[in-house]
Amino acid sequence: MKNSKIFLRTAIIYVRDYLKESLSTYNLNEQEDLIVNHTSVNGYRILEVFREKNKSASSFNRPQFQEMIKYIRTNKWKIKFLIVVDAKRLSTDHAGLQKFRHFLKRNRIGLISIADSMSRYVGKQVKKPL
Repeated sequence: MKNSKIFLRTAIIYVRDYLKESLSTYNLNEQEDLIVNHTSVNGYRILEVFREKNKSASSFNRPQFQEMIKYIRTNKWKIKFLIVVDAKRLSTDHAGLQKFRHFLKRNRIGLISIADSMSRYVGKQVKKPL
């Protein structure tokens, strides 16, 4: 039973930085550390890490992003999630990001954005028990 739970929580990681954004975003190591911490706390098994150094997200024509696409196509049966710190790490083009999300959905891979997950809890009121 334990092995089947691990299989259900397999993930790949994508981290990207860009010098023009470096002051406002996490660097590659910080992004990877955040994700690894999230995966260890939540019981994910990391299959592969894709690190994109100093690349803009305005295009999908990035070497590690393309490697990730190839990896997904050849290993989609064992990947359950793609984990990023923020969806903007994937693309700043809204239409392109939607197409990529559709690609993931077709391959039955969930997208986990840690920043988006955390923002869901900000400002929510917790109901007091009766």
